[in-house]
Amino acid sequence: MDANRKRQFDKIRVIVNLLIEKEGRFLFTRQAPQAPRGAGKWFFPSGHIELGESLKEAVKREAKEEIGVDAEFVKLAGYTEYIKAPYHVLLLLCRCKIIKGEPTLSDEIDKVEWVAKEDFRKYQIRPIMKAAVDGGLIDEILKD
Repeated sequence: MDANRKRQFDKIRVIVNLLIEKEGRFLFTRQAPQAPRGAGKWFFPSGHIELGESLKEAVKREAKEEIGVDAEFVKLAGYTEYIKAPYHVLLLLCRCKIIKGEPTLSDEIDKVEWVAKEDFRKYQIRPIMKAAVDGGLIDEILKD
């Protein structure tokens, strides 16, 4: 990559996406209108991995922050990238399970739904998740 292209990006962001399944459906959350990014868009619960934080720690923290549940990491199911200046995002798709609680709303999340994978494309989803869904990665990961 040449130096000019590198200057288009401020940093790489590493995000965990929580793929939480219940009775054949997956948890989708919708960003509230006042959310800083993605207002009105749907996505799996997700968030940045913080410096010094392990993948498993990030999953646990984001589950609590985003949807108010205790969850545990099951496995790394796959990854995708979204590279469009100024964003360079590495999205880690993590199979997780809720061990305590039910998903709740927050300042940033105004709706939660359990969605069958064949219905993912019916929702207005965030660009990074769209890359995973439209690119077939989600279908590949969830085929088992």
